[in-house]
Amino acid sequence: MLPVQTVDFLNRTMDLGLTVPDRTFWLLVASTFLVIGTTIYKSACPRRVQEFSETHWVEELHMPRL
Repeated sequence: MLPVQTVDFLNRTMDLGLTVPDRTFWLLVASTFLVIGTTIYKSACPRRVQEFSETHWVEELHMPRL
């Protein structure tokens, strides 16, 4: 884990006494999955699906929001 190694390095060299929050690892995992999902959506999803939005559904097609 890079953040832990960085904080350990700073603690050893500058004697700061920093700690890493417990949820930092899960934030990294969630962010990684978000990047992977967005990349797949942008590269593999058809253009027609990407252009379809709630605004298109409600205002142009006159369909209910739910």
